[in-house]
This record gives sequence, structure tokens and C-alpha cells, in this order.
Amino acid sequence: MPSLSRERLGPGATINGKFRLTKEIGAGGMGAVFLAEQLPLGRLVAVKVVHPHLGQNDLKPGSASESGPEAFQKRFFREAQALSQLRHRNIVTVYDYGRIEGQDAFFMVMEYLDGQPLSA
Repeated sequence: MPSLSRERLGPGATINGKFRLTKEIGAGGMGAVFLAEQLPLGRLVAVKVVHPHLGQNDLKPGSASESGPEAFQKRFFREAQALSQLRHRNIVTVYDYGRIEGQDAFFMVMEYLDGQPLSA
């Protein structure tokens, strides 16, 4: 799995002084999901950290779509805002999102539901 950042994020790391990562609970092509503690509330949350390289793509020849870091951030924030408005018993709540201070990575904080993975 590619490194999530220049300074590897993992258990014990804190994101923007608000979320202390405790363990990795999933990973894939987009990034990794960590169990974390929301400080100072002590609430357990799931934090999705997106691989920084996803925002580094240049425009492909013949492509009219926006690309690059600014466009990726805009799309990521728009998705997080839309997800935060959804309320349904089968959809986790999005609590927060943003850019990790000092890094080219983004995060989304969601309700943590303990249970078995769908792949089990």
C-alpha cells in the first residue's frame, strides 16, 4: 500500500489536533480507514484518509474535466458536504472533513459502527 503521506499516518498520529488514530480498520485504492478518538469528546469515530497521489493527476489529453490538486479538493469537499446532509439508518453520519495540516492529504470523519465487515 502506498504511504498515506510524507509523514506516515498510523496509530498514535493525531489529525489537526482533533482526531487521534488508534488502529487501521481498512485500506484500499483510495486510502485507509482508521478507528480514531475524537478529542476532547472521547467519541470513537472512523476516519477515512485519502491517498495524496489521487489529487496529483494532470489533465489527460482531450479531457475537458477539471483535474489536479485544487479540483480534487473541490470534488472531495463537495462529496463530504453532500454526505453530511444524508440521514438514514443504513448510512453512517459524516461529522467532519478537511485537509490534513501540513500535508497533501484529505480526511473524512464518520460515525463508527462496530461489527463485521461486509466481506465476512
